[in-house]
Amino acid sequence: MAAICDPTSDLLARYAHASRLTLGDAILQDLQSKRGQSKRDGGTANQKADVHFQNFIHVLNMNDWLGAAYFLYAGNSQTLQRLAKEENTLLAHLANHYLALLYAAAEHFDKDRNEWRGQLQEAYQFGTLPAYGPTVINGTPVKAPYIFKPGVAQHGRNLISLMPIFQEYEKINQLYQQPAKTTEGAPIRFTQGHNWSYYHARLDLSKPTLFPPNTKRVLMNWDAHRDLSTPFGHLSRELALVKELIPHDTDRLLQLVQNASTKEELVEVAGMMSIAGWILPLLHTKEFQYEDVSELIIVLPKEAQKTSKTDYWPPYGTHEMQIGHTAVGLEEIEDLYDLLDALQPLAEMPGEDGKKGKRALAHVKKRLAAFGTMKGFEGVQSISKDSRLRTVRQSVSCLVQEPRDIKVHIVDPDNLNAILEKIGTADIYLSVDVDYAGTVHLGGWKNATNPIPHYPLNNSPEEEARHLQLIERFETFYRTAAKQIKAVSIANSPDYTADESRRRPASKIMGILTQGISQVQPGWISGAAGRIAPPKLMDHPYRGLLLSIAGGLGISLTAALFWHFLRTKNLQCETEA
Repeated sequence: MAAICDPTSDLLARYAHASRLTLGDAILQDLQSKRGQSKRDGGTANQKADVHFQNFIHVLNMNDWLGAAYFLYAGNSQTLQRLAKEENTLLAHLANHYLALLYAAAEHFDKDRNEWRGQLQEAYQFGTLPAYGPTVINGTPVKAPYIFKPGVAQHGRNLISLMPIFQEYEKINQLYQQPAKTTEGAPIRFTQGHNWSYYHARLDLSKPTLFPPNTKRVLMNWDAHRDLSTPFGHLSRELALVKELIPHDTDRLLQLVQNASTKEELVEVAGMMSIAGWILPLLHTKEFQYEDVSELIIVLPKEAQKTSKTDYWPPYGTHEMQIGHTAVGLEEIEDLYDLLDALQPLAEMPGEDGKKGKRALAHVKKRLAAFGTMKGFEGVQSISKDSRLRTVRQSVSCLVQEPRDIKVHIVDPDNLNAILEKIGTADIYLSVDVDYAGTVHLGGWKNATNPIPHYPLNNSPEEEARHLQLIERFETFYRTAAKQIKAVSIANSPDYTADESRRRPASKIMGILTQGISQVQPGWISGAAGRIAPPKLMDHPYRGLLLSIAGGLGISLTAALFWHFLRTKNLQCETEA
């Protein structure tokens, strides 16, 4: 198996940290310091004229590792390919150690993708596939699952080995990304996965020049998804093997949720959060509390309501929930769920058996009450009368300690007056997930059992017009409320954004926020505006799917298949024996 990369000893990571530069900028600085290459290929002049080289640097700064691999190994940049062969450069180090493995694996799996595309959504969300992978290929039952095909295992192991280093690279990019500015001077930060908005918000909310103390502020999130999950649920469930691949101290992470103050600490904790779990810990910090209530405004297109399950979203309007901490962990809470479920039918039985069931049920409830008074911090949870706004059942809500009141306003982007009414005169921390203007299930493969919204808005002229209209709704809101917006976090969510490569809603949102002041912005703003897809991806039969994978979470998807491989390889050996 390929060795797991050690981020602490990686040359590029160490250089970027020492120089306080994002990945792409660190590579540029390193190349410029190597005078030999400058003489051979014309140096920075050729680099600036080479659009593919410039896009390679941009996607590295934006955590698009798969895009970088395709620009390097399937692109048209002679400058880039020549520089990657230079000895003792950070670009060569990145190419030879990491991008080559990523590209080879991507190409291998694209050839076989038809065999498991229907299970992509489950692989992505839960870090696993059904017990033996695809059992039917092209209508024919198969005995040997896909994961045991020649070459698959080694590519999977290579991908797994890359996960720690790409996570470290993403932390570096977040640490050293220079914020852009809105037309009113508010900082703008950018990410692929929405979990990093926790880091962005904590940075900016701590600055009294942006958010004066003792003033009302609201968290506003334009999104197709709730993002109200527990922050670290995926560490114990869907992505269990991440704990082996990327070592972390759970106790430390939980303490950082409460006490993180430095940029490095905030990056550490945000990097391990679920993409759908950043809001609860952010509200738990009391940063938005005003007169004992915190307020969250979710701007939700009606399409998200219509295409998600009825138990996914509450209706438009104001709802109440509470957020607190628990002294027992998620696994223990789930064990209590199971125990209560098992005892309930016993307690309803007639005669002596029912009496025993009632006594056992009373005993468990007494234990629950005791757990609710225990000291300690094992997680952030929410409780609510509305099942769609809680992370623990009502039957164990006594576990949640020091609950804080939260108002959740769910509003329609087509109703500007309702949005402005909920904001009032408050300062706004603005989060924008660009998939609000059109979202797909991963790769466009809709899973009927999945509750999340699915509205690509690209199948007819009317849908195309609606996508543009949702962007325009945001622009109208911004023009009205720009002075109240004190900081912005933009999440690209390429895995969920409908036709992100063609429509480029992230670039449109940035353009709205920075219109007329582009000359004073950091390079990633113009890089997003001029971004292109790697040439081979433009003509690839699975272009949409590959581009959806190409964001910061791309490694997780393809590696998911191979976490399953690790789980089942021993069983296979036993079967063969």
